[in-house]
Amino acid sequence: MATETLASAIAGYEMFAGILFAAVLTPVTLALWLLYRSMRRRGD
Repeated sequence: MATETLASAIAGYEMFAGILFAAVLTPVTLALWLLYRSMRRRGD
């Protein structure tokens, strides 16, 4: 019984962590890509 609740809690935390990870990573990736593009354009 305790292991079942622990497993469900871990599964819920993993889903929350995945959503949080995606929410943080998406704007950071976009910002880095835009910065890279602007730097490359300036180099030309």
